[in-house]
Amino acid sequence: MGESGREDLAVEIGNITRELKSLRAELETFHVDRETHYQDHQFLKELREWVGSIKSTTIRTVVAAIVLAVVGLLIGGFILWGKKNIGS
Repeated sequence: MGESGREDLAVEIGNITRELKSLRAELETFHVDRETHYQDHQFLKELREWVGSIKSTTIRTVVAAIVLAVVGLLIGGFILWGKKNIGS
């Protein structure tokens, strides 16, 4: 490798080094502490579990309300039917 090739290689290595330092400085703003990252995951896990329990509780409540409404309407209908057809 000639003197010119070595100079070109040295210049290229210098350019790459500057780019890496610049990139490292830019990425440093996105750094998240390991413990903070872990706690974020724990929070999201608990949030998913909480939303799941709220969802299942809501579905159970809505289904129970519908069933009670249907049963109430049936009983009310039988009472009205009985008063009309069986007696006062």
